[in-house]
This record gives sequence, structure tokens and C-alpha cells, in this order.
Amino acid sequence: MLAFPGPHNAYYRRTVVPTDKQVPWNSTGDRGRQPYRIEYLAGLLGGSISQLEPIFERTSSILWRDAPGMTAEVQSELESQAAAILEFVGHA
Repeated sequence: MLAFPGPHNAYYRRTVVPTDKQVPWNSTGDRGRQPYRIEYLAGLLGGSISQLEPIFERTSSILWRDAPGMTAEVQSELESQAAAILEFVGHA
């Protein structure tokens, strides 16, 4: 396990899953760690949590019309989010 010190320590753990059987996936607490990730990135990039939350916690509403339209809207939203992240990192 790797640890990165910060306002709240961030950890990385590798999980090896056997290829010959199924194992349960434990995602308990992942959402609870997201604020810590944003806090860590803010410190690392010299920004503030309030600047990063709208970028990484972004939500969008998409009106369903058909599958191609939904795919295009999702792709557009993802591209817009990626551009916002690149812009923030470029200024950091």
C-alpha cells in the first residue's frame, strides 16, 4: 500500500482478482473518500476545493430522445468536463 501525506492521507491499494472465479467487489466508502481526493488535488495543484468541486463533482441532466442523441450528449458533456480539467491544470 502506498500512502501520500496531505490534509487527509491518500492511499493506493492493489487488489488482485483470481481469473478462475468470481469474488465480491467492495466499494464501501468510495464516495466518502471523494472529498479527500479533491482536497488532495487542490493542495497539489495550488487551487481551492471550491474551484475543483464543480469540475470533478459535475452533474448534467440529459433529456432522452434516442440512443444516438443520448450518446452525443454524454460525449459532449465528457469533453466539456475534460476541457475544464485541462484548463484548471494549465493554470495551476
